[in-house]
Amino acid sequence: MSQLDHDARVTQFCHSTGHKSLKFLMSVGEFCQINRPLQVLLTKLTQHTKWLRQWPSASCLYTPLSHPCLIRILIKDTVAMTQAIRMQFSATPGTLSQYARALLARGAGQRDIQMPDIEALLVGVKARPERVAAYASVCGFRTQTSLLPLTYPHVLAFPLHMELMLHKQFPLALMGLVHIRNEITQYRAIRQEEKLDIRCHFSGSTKTDKGLEFDIYTEITIGGEKVWESVSTNLARMRSTEAKGAKKERPPLASFATIERWTLHSNLGRRYARVSGDSNPIHLYALSAKLFGFKSHIAHGMWSKARTAAALQPLLHSDACRLTTEFKLPVFLPSAVELHYNLHETLSSDQPNNAGIDFELRSVRGEKVHMKGRIEKI
Repeated sequence: MSQLDHDARVTQFCHSTGHKSLKFLMSVGEFCQINRPLQVLLTKLTQHTKWLRQWPSASCLYTPLSHPCLIRILIKDTVAMTQAIRMQFSATPGTLSQYARALLARGAGQRDIQMPDIEALLVGVKARPERVAAYASVCGFRTQTSLLPLTYPHVLAFPLHMELMLHKQFPLALMGLVHIRNEITQYRAIRQEEKLDIRCHFSGSTKTDKGLEFDIYTEITIGGEKVWESVSTNLARMRSTEAKGAKKERPPLASFATIERWTLHSNLGRRYARVSGDSNPIHLYALSAKLFGFKSHIAHGMWSKARTAAALQPLLHSDACRLTTEFKLPVFLPSAVELHYNLHETLSSDQPNNAGIDFELRSVRGEKVHMKGRIEKI
């Protein structure tokens, strides 16, 4: 859409509502169509002038840019008096600058915490083959293929997750959040040359005895066809006002027929950060992790999930699948871990469409479960 078309739509919206509070924006929208310098000035004012960004009675604020790639407008619902924020990016936001912003972010400080209605959209994303190959090499996927690894779309969507959590309306501090669950559903194989439309938004929250859990939903479409989706659940630890119940006993460990051992070197976190963009300091060095309360740096949970997908998805003989994981305990680096699973489940003839593999990622001694989950055909 050209800038002139954008201005015309703003003006048309203002005309159609007929609301008195829109007279200012209507006149500006009309004048901007014939006065390009004023249009540029208004955009600059919107970026840097707080009172204009937060105009209380406006139903349509003119292009309030919080990021240089942002190209959408912010629309306020005057009927429900709730603010729905839609962010569309023309290029992938840089994750290094995002982590710099995250170190300074403190959240909105709300007492009654509710997830805001924020959506992030990136249109026409195309994976770069050299980056896909580097990611596949670090995570154990086949490198000689034209298809995206099952977990790679998460890498493409991750910068949008960050933008959602860095928005000023997000009520929590980003640093300190814990990724506790992730579910990925792929409906068909995705070719590297295909252009993807990625949409992410907050999809719910739940209070638990450990704190507040909230979900980020991601949907990826190609030409309107949904090909991939995920739900990432994060935990913000909070003190509970309820009395603590009796400590739950751990159930006995399940028995699995097949075991794979992996050696994880000290630089794994840095290698994965380079190919995924997730440069959280807790994964990079022992010293940087200690600043956040860890005894040493830890492996990325999404590396563990990707490495598991690389090992188990080929056994399903299906591109359409669902991979669900729970992240239980951190994997400190360097270390060795073992993937436990039952191969025979994929060969079941009773329910061939729902054939799947349950798995656990454990310490070498077997007493600690770092991750558990299931991969199945759909």
